[in-house]
Parts: sequence; structure tokens; C-alpha cells
Amino acid sequence: MKKISIILLAAMVLASCAPKIGKTTKIYGTLPAGLSEINIKSEKLDTFVRGDKGTFYFETATDLSSVLFFEGGMAELQVIPDGTKLDVVLADSSYVNSRTPSISANERLKSFVKDVQNCVDYESLKSLSLKTINVEKDNAIGALAFLSSYSLMTDDELGQALRTLSSKTRSFGGISIIEKLYNSRKETSSGRPFRDFSVRTIVGYDYGVPTHRNVSLSDYAGQGRFTLLFFWNPRDAVSLEQVPYLKQVKSEFGKKGLDIVSVAMFADADEAFASALDLGFDWVALNGADDTVADLYGVAALPEIVYIAPDGMIIDRDILGEDIVGAARHYFEQIAQ
Repeated sequence: MKKISIILLAAMVLASCAPKIGKTTKIYGTLPAGLSEINIKSEKLDTFVRGDKGTFYFETATDLSSVLFFEGGMAELQVIPDGTKLDVVLADSSYVNSRTPSISANERLKSFVKDVQNCVDYESLKSLSLKTINVEKDNAIGALAFLSSYSLMTDDELGQALRTLSSKTRSFGGISIIEKLYNSRKETSSGRPFRDFSVRTIVGYDYGVPTHRNVSLSDYAGQGRFTLLFFWNPRDAVSLEQVPYLKQVKSEFGKKGLDIVSVAMFADADEAFASALDLGFDWVALNGADDTVADLYGVAALPEIVYIAPDGMIIDRDILGEDIVGAARHYFEQIAQ
């Protein structure tokens, strides 16, 4: 019994001596050469910290789901306020070291960054990020892993990653915007009804003054004809690569029951109107749309194509190139059967 008590006491002593994450994070820093102050930013902070004799000290509340951005001259560094004492050096090759690395989120972040640099392709990067999200779902490491590869994920993988991250982590950076777009994509996926919108678009010029008309998607979609909805940008090379395929679709199926409605996004209305003319768009070409139109369909990158059936139900999206033509042929073959 005495021997067991001694073992328990030793275990208690060891536990009390183990490093713990503090409520505050103390940062001991070295200033960039020639500077007397640095800028520290986060989503809730924007402050300048002055140093003395080339060093500075900064203390902040511990928050594992946030990142501090240190900037001084050309030197930059991301630091997680992880509740340990940190040594920060701002220089050409800035770095952070924790005095208790075994419990430091910054040390784990450095390990993740090193693993990213060793990735040989996009698939390995995505795999690494998904594994990291599962392990670091409650902190900024998981958030940064998500942001590094969300564009490589399928919709199912993206949804799973968002569900894995904690609600606080999903508020990090632009993740909440990505989540909103993901939810919009779900609501405009195959089998869902199209979402209507209206655009005040330039339709011509009268003595150099643009004339406008309000055009709604519902003027075409759901009116008994197929509708190909094309989100594009006149300066985007991939968008322009799709134009020959759209022209082929219009030529083959326009008279059989297919309309094209293109929507220029993130572009000046005058420029978009002129580009549509120069490119020979012989379909409904809308300009002047604001970001909310893209948000309705969860458009995270351009170009984006959405096929809508004659009854107004979405039947396909995320197709490019020859698949645009192939999909149209498939729809009309089904009708003919």
C-alpha cells in the first residue's frame, strides 16, 4: 500500500511539473535591422509595437483559433497565440520558436508547412490537408490547412472538411465565405430548382450613352427550353476558352430548344458589353451583375456553367470544354427517345 501511494504521489508531482498552455501568450521578439517598431495584426487587432535596442515584447490573450500577422519592413511572420512563451525573429527569413515546443501550436504549424513543401503534387497536398484538418479541427492549423487546399476538394470532401472544423475555426479568415458558397452550391446542385436573379444590363448605346434593360433569368429558364447559364469574365483565359464550345451548342441546339444566358462577373459593364460583341456572342449576354448573383450559385471560381432543364430544375454544372457540347447532345437524345 505504501509503495502504491509513493507511485501515485510521483505521478501527481510529474503532472504538476508538466508544461501547460497559459491564458496569455508572451512574445519576445527581435526587430528587423534598422527598425524601431513593427505592426501586429489579426482579425480583431491592428497595433504598432515599439522596441528597444533591437528587441520588443508583446503579450496577448491565448487564442488557438487565431493568427497574429507580424510585419516590419519586408519581414513578415504568422504566429499563433498558443499560450506558450515564444521567441520571434523578424528578418529576411523570419521564424518563431516556442520555449515549450511539446505543447506549442506554432511548432505543429511549422511541421505542417514543412510537410506542405514536401508534397509532390496537388493530390498529396489535399490528402495532407484533410488529415491535418481531422487532427487540428479546433485551431488555426486546421483552418490554414483548409485554406491551403479547399479549391482542390470535391464538393463531398469540402462538405466533410467544413463539418469537421469547429464552429470557431470556421470563422477564421475567409472560411465563413467559403462555407456560404458551399451551401449555395448544394442548393443549386443537380435536382434543385434554379435560383432567379435580375440584372440591369447594358443593351446598347444612344449617342454614347448606355441604354439599359432589366433582364431576369426566369425570362428564359423554366420556360420550356433548356438553359445554359454561363458565368464568365472577359479577361479570364479559361472563360474565353469555353466560347467556341458555347457557339457550337448554340449552333446545334439553339433552334431545337436551348437558350444561353451568359453573365459577366467581376467586370466593368461597358467592358463586358464590348467583349461580348467582339467575341460574337449571339445569345443573351448580361453585364453589370453584382457579386450576389454569383453567390446565389456558389460560384467560387470562373468560369462556371449550369445546365437548367425545361422545367427549371438544374441538371448539371461544373462542366467545361467538349463536355459542354456532349452534355447538350445527351439531353436532346433523351428527349428524342
